[in-house]
Amino acid sequence: MDESTPLVQELPNPAIAASNEVIPVEKREVADRVTVVETVYFNNHNDQPISYQSGFACELETKEEQPYIRHSKAGEEWQPLDMGWLNDKAGIVVVQNEEGKNPPVKLSDAEKESLAAKVLEVSSSKIDSFVLLLPPGESLRIRTLSQLSIRSRSGKTKFVVCAMPR
Repeated sequence: MDESTPLVQELPNPAIAASNEVIPVEKREVADRVTVVETVYFNNHNDQPISYQSGFACELETKEEQPYIRHSKAGEEWQPLDMGWLNDKAGIVVVQNEEGKNPPVKLSDAEKESLAAKVLEVSSSKIDSFVLLLPPGESLRIRTLSQLSIRSRSGKTKFVVCAMPR
């Protein structure tokens, strides 16, 4: 075998070799989507942990729209939840209370009490008496068609909002 001979030779496909016809391939458009996977564990001191798993995936109505992610702080007064360019087009909204995320190794009793008070309240402008509580370190996911408002029960509270398009 000389150097000009390839080690692997392509054999012609007889079905294609018989004609020069180009066969078009249908291009499928893939929709933008959101996928959620959650696992919740309940640890009973006398028994094995119990886990519950839930999740879903959904296609979005919009194409090529970016999620809006922002770190912010909420005060004790109600304020609109900033969802950036998605304010009127947000579908799924995730809010994470960032307080207590990286605590020192050992908190004093006063620090524990102060941290426990950093609860966020999230409400819909359409339902006056409906308030979701968000303790330190926790997150919530809500699908919304209306403006959301947020406030802290104690001073300024750090949070992250991630708004995804409908």
